Amino acid sequence: MYRGSGRLAQALGVGNERHMNFQRIPLLTLLLLTGCGTDPGDVTLLERTNVQEAVAPGSPFSSAQPMLAKLGYECELSSGSFSTESGQTRSAPQFLWCAKGKTAGFACSVKTQVIVVPQGTNVANVHFSSGNVCL
Repeated sequence: MYRGSGRLAQALGVGNERHMNFQRIPLLTLLLLTGCGTDPGDVTLLERTNVQEAVAPGSPFSSAQPMLAKLGYECELSSGSFSTESGQTRSAPQFLWCAKGKTAGFACSVKTQVIVVPQGTNVANVHFSSGNVCL
């Protein structure tokens, strides 16, 4: 067993098995959980950047679904109402609704939604929203 010295070793009771008690287990658990995985905010920022590069206003609407599928999104054509990132309700006679879930670290997942609204044969608007769930 590791017989380190120093404050962390002392706090965790490492190096002196006689002093390891259950009071130190929550500290060890906290250190393990906070030190593992990716920040969900970083995952969201990366997803947003990838979507903006793949589907931009003015690009062909017909290419939006294949481009988003390459990024791991599942898409379907829809119509009616949808929510924008700011929470406003909008409607369109046709739009592409895409969603993706991604694990972000040990105890978090990030869910992203992309709404692609066409105007004619091109993309008029791209609405991106995201949320994370951490246990």
